[in-house]
Amino acid sequence: LYQLGDGRNKCSVCLRKFSPTGRRSRLTTEEMEAIVSGFAVGSPASAVASETELNPKTVQLYYGRIRELLAAERERYLASCYGSAEVSREIFTDSGVGMKWRNAIFIGCLVAHSNEMELLFVNESKEENVARLKSSAIAGWLVAADHHAMENLQLDRIYCLDGGVDKERARKFWMNSKRRLLTYGGGFRKHFRLYLREMEFKDNIESREAAREQIWAMLETKTTTSTGERDA
Repeated sequence: LYQLGDGRNKCSVCLRKFSPTGRRSRLTTEEMEAIVSGFAVGSPASAVASETELNPKTVQLYYGRIRELLAAERERYLASCYGSAEVSREIFTDSGVGMKWRNAIFIGCLVAHSNEMELLFVNESKEENVARLKSSAIAGWLVAADHHAMENLQLDRIYCLDGGVDKERARKFWMNSKRRLLTYGGGFRKHFRLYLREMEFKDNIESREAAREQIWAMLETKTTTSTGERDA
């Protein structure tokens, strides 16, 4: 039996990992507040873990849980508005922009609605249900320059191409999103769509305090299985 760097024990015979007896199973209100506030302001999970003396994996787990809750709530809303939170690939390839960017990989599109920017991803499944949306309503097209840029998620080669309306708002959304994503040091690459939902949430929310309140409300009423990001 020996101790791992994260505080857990590991059996040298069966190689099973487990927590030592007596370890707390629940976080205190102060620790949860630090996690929620850290997420709201964009602090890396490692920084919150250092501040609270929590295991970094614990903070990463809660960050992942928050992203999943944000994504699920947003996609339910988009589905109620458009019939689906996803658009067909053809809406891009058949557009004038898509014809000019034939080698680009379509990620999703941005629609300006009231004071919010709405992000709809391309449908990558075999489901036929896609958003009821006209290309003329799209403010921006999120695309990767080519397959290499998409596979490696090279942010400097992922662009927001101009749509037909509210182009400046779409450009600003992507500029802010790239800036926030870069602070995560590559942790976004494993669950890119979840991180983009986080960017959408932070771009649309009116204040950090409002973000904290909404996150707390979700955590208190819902549970979900975390994706367990490498870092945040």
